[in-house]
Amino acid sequence: MDKNIIIVPVDGSTYALEAVHYAVKTAKAFNSNLLLLNVQPKYNDATAHLLSEQEIIQIQEGEANQIFQKVEPILKDEDVSYQTKIRVGLPSIEITSEAKEQQAEAIIMGTRGMGPVVGQALGSVSYSVSHLTPCPLVLVPAKI
Repeated sequence: MDKNIIIVPVDGSTYALEAVHYAVKTAKAFNSNLLLLNVQPKYNDATAHLLSEQEIIQIQEGEANQIFQKVEPILKDEDVSYQTKIRVGLPSIEITSEAKEQQAEAIIMGTRGMGPVVGQALGSVSYSVSHLTPCPLVLVPAKI
């Protein structure tokens, strides 16, 4: 039987890094795999016409890989299986879609992302995920 999958959205924030720490402990306890998911924004029409599709993909992959590199030190010495994945679109939609497609056991994520200004403009991703999730959701606050 395949191991269960826990989705861990990562955006480079301290909140996401705290969620990764918690997810590692959870994955070990339940013998699960981690899927580190980074959601990149979709380029709007005003920007997209300045770049080729390949250039946009390279930018998105570069941004995501920088974020994954921040997470790797946390996972380096841990005996936990993980994969990374990039999706493009609205974070709450992409996170919950990935959880549904993977038939994830849970989503473990930070309570806040890259900042309050973005959160106010777009709404809280964790709040949206809580209303769309197809599986249990664990919200991990940053240490104070």
